[in-house]
Amino acid sequence: MDRADQNLDNPNLMDANAAAVPAFSLYGEQDSASLGGWLHCESIPARSGRYDWEIKPHRHRGLFQILHLSGGSGECVLDGVRAPLAPGSAVAVPAAAVHGYCFSPDVDGWVLTVLQQKAVEAMRILPDRGERFAVPQVVPRLDRTALDAIGSAFRIIDAELAASRPGRDALIEAQLASLLVLIGRGLEPGPHGRGPASALHRRADRFRELLNAHFRTERSAAFYAERLGISETHLNRICRAAMGRSALRVIHDRVMAEASRDLAFTTMTIAEIGRSLGFEDPAYFSRFFSKAAGLSPRRFRQRAVDAG
Repeated sequence: MDRADQNLDNPNLMDANAAAVPAFSLYGEQDSASLGGWLHCESIPARSGRYDWEIKPHRHRGLFQILHLSGGSGECVLDGVRAPLAPGSAVAVPAAAVHGYCFSPDVDGWVLTVLQQKAVEAMRILPDRGERFAVPQVVPRLDRTALDAIGSAFRIIDAELAASRPGRDALIEAQLASLLVLIGRGLEPGPHGRGPASALHRRADRFRELLNAHFRTERSAAFYAERLGISETHLNRICRAAMGRSALRVIHDRVMAEASRDLAFTTMTIAEIGRSLGFEDPAYFSRFFSKAAGLSPRRFRQRAVDAG
């Protein structure tokens, strides 16, 4: 989708960037553990039907989402830009992008929600390493030959999540890779291949690159502002316009994504995870995580184990 600079003056986008836009794990659920491990799959009617077929603008911290419409119709709003949805369309939403939907009552299709860091790892197999998934986009119509495979991948994931069978995670990861390849083919090239980008989005991209390189040791917005050659105030303006959050919140969300992944998928102790993220004091790490997630690292890990 075209995210031209004039969209930054769109009042809907300004509303989307306001602090009032809620951040959910799954829509309507504030508890980060509601995701249930690292991936969640459900039909579009399962959740939208509860909300009279309207999912109001919101964002997910540390979560990547794919929606595929197979029946009915609808409309989505991505960072203030509206687009129609028809059977065969798909929507890719990276973490923190503001998005909302309105569906017809006969809608059908799937929504897949994945921990952002887990999605990033899965995207490494792609030719551009997932760069085209860096901005929220709509695929108006997927390739006809891909639709059967996409529907099959969603159904397999849904069935595997409902059971506990040998090799479940391996099979789910294979279907996720299939979805990323097939849907990714319909997306526009990444930010660096879409023509001249605005100075704001170039700076936002550079900030993300620096953050991925230094988030384990640097949690000060001033550090990143200095590396970018701008003031901390300017960095906050860029982050709020491009990502809907302050620079400090973006930094903390990146740390939380890694901490959540390590708690769910490794055998490292909580103290070891904290040290790997620059927290020498385990108690401080626990307080940091508990404040952001709403539950302690130990409780988060137990819920991930129970869900698995």
